[in-house]
Amino acid sequence: MADLNSNYIGKFLLMKCTYIFDVSSNLPMEHPLQFTSNNVKFTFKPENNRLGKLIAEISNVHFPKTEPLKVGQDGIPNITIPTDPAFSILSKELFALRGTLFLWGVTDINIDEAEHKWEPESEEEVRYQNVLGFKIKREARNSNIRLPLDMLVRMTVSRDKLIEYEIPCEFYRRGYIDLNKGQYIEAIYDFYFLIEYMWGNGQFKKAAIIDTLMKSDLTKFIIAALKEPPPKILTNKYDYDVFQSRYLKSDMKKIITHIVDLRGFLHHQSIKRKSNWNPSKNIEFRVDAEFLGTTCLLAMSEIIFKTMFKKSEVDRFFSTQVWSGDAKVNWVNN
Repeated sequence: MADLNSNYIGKFLLMKCTYIFDVSSNLPMEHPLQFTSNNVKFTFKPENNRLGKLIAEISNVHFPKTEPLKVGQDGIPNITIPTDPAFSILSKELFALRGTLFLWGVTDINIDEAEHKWEPESEEEVRYQNVLGFKIKREARNSNIRLPLDMLVRMTVSRDKLIEYEIPCEFYRRGYIDLNKGQYIEAIYDFYFLIEYMWGNGQFKKAAIIDTLMKSDLTKFIIAALKEPPPKILTNKYDYDVFQSRYLKSDMKKIITHIVDLRGFLHHQSIKRKSNWNPSKNIEFRVDAEFLGTTCLLAMSEIIFKTMFKKSEVDRFFSTQVWSGDAKVNWVNN
């Protein structure tokens, strides 16, 4: 059981912190490049004759001491994952570096999925830290979903009737892909455009669009999404706390107002504005993107199902001869 930022005992220990980043690059490199800058040792390493890894090492980092590792009655160890003070500063600098290196063929430094390694500076201090590193890996979602064969045939047979929903379905498809890539700001745009297309009724002023959405079917899909939050929110305590305060404990008008305000906030940028959003920190919008994605999934699923299961479409489906190999498929008509 991982317990974030708990069990601190009020003192500090010194750590050597090592961070390993995957780099996507067209920058030619035959040999590793090493140097130290502002107390950070950088190593740029080639992979397949291209820059492929970045390693950053920082010594003498003050970490909060934690209680020694304990195992509960259930046999699960009580692991404390500390806040890494060095990484919070380094990551800001690397986000800036990533943006500038892009001009010279470095397409990405995978900062969000870095491997963290922590090494106490003395043997005595080992007992005060029960986690010595971690690595976050984003997993592709819903990789085990299987489409029933009859649904494949039904959607193909009803394709002419589904043209009406081509645009919102395309927005959902793009939003889902963005979610899978962790591109949450882009996902919010895609899902908001779906909502605006389906239920906005051409309104663009804030008060008018909020009023229109409040009177639309969107509200029932929001209610359904509140009852079925995505697993990625349920399994992350921080995200679930945000979800509760921002959505679950709000009334419908506050939720819809937040959605409209969010789109407006993300639509503008200015060096003079105090509260700008940072594209390199789009993880701050993960809860919003996940919730809007669930809302749109529930909405489009119901809309598409209603189209495919109209009597006329069901009749078309059963009148279509389908062959699997050399055998004719006989569907059971319930």
